[in-house]
Amino acid sequence: MNISKRKQGILAIICTIAMIVTSITVYNPREVKADPSATVDGKQYSATVKDSGEWTGFACQGIFDNARIHFAWGIAVDAATITASLNGNQLKVAGQNANGMYIPLTEVTNLEVGSYDIVVTATTVATKTAEAKEVSATATLKIEVPEETTTRDPSVEVWKNIVGGTGYSYNDNTTVKVVSVQQPEFASEQGIYMTVPGAIESISINGVDSKKYALQGGGAVVYLSGLVKGENTINIKYAGGEATVIIKNENEVETPNLETDERTGNIVQGKIWKAYTRAEDSKGLYEISSDATNYTLKDKNIGSDWWHIQTAIDGVTFYANTDYVCTFTLKADKPKEFTVDNRTNDGKIFVESEGKGWQKAEDGTYFYKYKGTFASTAKQDLNVRIALGYHNGKDKKTDSKYSADEVATFKMSNFQIVKASEYKAVTYTVSIDGTEETYEEGDSISVPADGQGYYDVTKKVAYAPGSVLTVNENMTLKSIELNVAMESGAGIKLTTPTGLRFKTNVTGTTDILSQSDIIKTGTIITASDILDGGTVDDNFVKSNKLKLNIENNGWYGNTVGTFCASIVELQEANYARDFVGVGYVTIKYNNNAEKTIYAPSGTVRAVATVAQNIKNSKAIYQNGMTYYNYLKSLNKGYDTIIETYAAATKNNQ
Repeated sequence: MNISKRKQGILAIICTIAMIVTSITVYNPREVKADPSATVDGKQYSATVKDSGEWTGFACQGIFDNARIHFAWGIAVDAATITASLNGNQLKVAGQNANGMYIPLTEVTNLEVGSYDIVVTATTVATKTAEAKEVSATATLKIEVPEETTTRDPSVEVWKNIVGGTGYSYNDNTTVKVVSVQQPEFASEQGIYMTVPGAIESISINGVDSKKYALQGGGAVVYLSGLVKGENTINIKYAGGEATVIIKNENEVETPNLETDERTGNIVQGKIWKAYTRAEDSKGLYEISSDATNYTLKDKNIGSDWWHIQTAIDGVTFYANTDYVCTFTLKADKPKEFTVDNRTNDGKIFVESEGKGWQKAEDGTYFYKYKGTFASTAKQDLNVRIALGYHNGKDKKTDSKYSADEVATFKMSNFQIVKASEYKAVTYTVSIDGTEETYEEGDSISVPADGQGYYDVTKKVAYAPGSVLTVNENMTLKSIELNVAMESGAGIKLTTPTGLRFKTNVTGTTDILSQSDIIKTGTIITASDILDGGTVDDNFVKSNKLKLNIENNGWYGNTVGTFCASIVELQEANYARDFVGVGYVTIKYNNNAEKTIYAPSGTVRAVATVAQNIKNSKAIYQNGMTYYNYLKSLNKGYDTIIETYAAATKNNQ
């Protein structure tokens, strides 16, 4: 039978989908995510298919909740016939159905580090076209000690060509998956399709958000038109992280023509700008860049009494009985006393209607937002003049404290003259704890002084309580609300070196806990008699009283917000001594200020007390055994450790 290539492709897709669907095992809806490996009690477990034989679609789905190794397959079997064995010994199976089952991880946690074969067998369900038969598959179980993560030397550059395009390559030292040059339906032009692990929030190309891209979930098309010739640094911020990839473009790039590249509403676009400088009796007139959005005022001759710079545009047409709005943003390296004289050459002034004064930008510079209105009574072609200046202390027009030699570098941008009826203020949306409000560019937001600050979801930074934020982009902010509490009781660290273990739980805005640049967690441990009824706080931490400050370096049981700290190698005289454990979380703000939240009350325990409670407990832990008997059954000497600690009393300190 002859099938066209198109139909072949459709058939292949249908078959692929069918295989995927039939190999999915449905479990409790809360169990929605498996991990390729799990780390329990210092050992890392992973399972992969070694040999599926005749067992169609046999797959290891991973490890759920650090507790179950899940398997699924694409052919129906009799659930009652499913068995699993390791080294000839039967393993417990659970959750059996026609297309899957799982093995409790506890079935293998008593094994030493190494590689093991798990053999799974079952009998298929007879159909009209096939008889029932026994099938068997083998999975490899690896038990390892987790190793430190290593990365390739970033100085080693390996460039890989990008599929679908000519002259495009990327540096493969990246976590971004670069797919190909293409134009999917959600993109308005051709670009490089790439993906990251989470939903994309923003993209910058060479440090600028040029909007030269299209987004769809965790995928993005970076338009070819947004790439310069040479290397382009693409930074992607997504839910859960940030990634960077360098794209090399070896193709020639067209330079936009400012004379024809119109900007909506800007009636001075394409006009020639000129600069006029005056310092005392000297003056000069010269042509500058026709790009009206980028004019830097620097290195000018400063007079002793008065200085200003003027820019001019020749022949701007104003129509009769029409209001126009002139706007621009003035940026400087430091705030200065200055005047803005925004007028035509015949003295008719754009009267200022909005000025927000000097405000500090995030890069440490300052900006001043200006808006003025001009009403013409007759059609006229005029030379528009923008005059900038600042005064020194000798100028009688102002009580300025600045001297003439304090020169600021000014940059005027976003200049435009539009009809008042067409003018639209630049606005941004700010979301605070899910509530959105619209602000004009340059407006301010105050962070509540009595809280823990705000977390900027996009920039992944924290703002200190009482901070004033300037709105110059869309922002998504969350109130930081972290609560720290100690788990009741304490535990014994049984692995060498042994000791007394305290567990802390942090709840609230836990999505920021993974941001190591912002959040630091840890535990303060001291003797109860040293604390002497006091409180573990900043004053105690700064004092010279004996204490341990143990910084957390990983989440207990892979649960974000839960961590442990232990005091080890205790002297025998301290077995019955009460120790106090107090967990904390420290928030580092973008202004380098810090705030530490401590657990309101510490856990007080002696390792002898904990050991005695373990030894005397009658509660069933596993397989009909108490926790103490379970430890004893492992034959690893854990029961001896318990016995040693339990023997201590207050009298033998």
